[in-house]
Amino acid sequence: MSSPVLVEVQGFGKNGLRIKLEKLRALDRWNEVASPVWFWLYSSARHDELWMPLDAAWELIDRQLVAHENYSDTTRGKAVIRIRPSDLPWGKYDAP
Repeated sequence: MSSPVLVEVQGFGKNGLRIKLEKLRALDRWNEVASPVWFWLYSSARHDELWMPLDAAWELIDRQLVAHENYSDTTRGKAVIRIRPSDLPWGKYDAP
């Protein structure tokens, strides 16, 4: 029997995956104190999906494969990262 995980589900389009930094920090905390965190991501442009552990998102940030932006649709302009679809680990990870 596998151990429990938290799955964060998120969709994205041709312009890439956008994730708020505050969400990543909260998920990182959960990953440390409760159970492993995984993303299940769906691309509407590719009609495809992938699994990605939270650590893989941090690795993309560390390798500087993300764009740092701010949401312009809020008054506070929350910080986000944008990952290009081509930089995502398609087919690298199986479901947890």
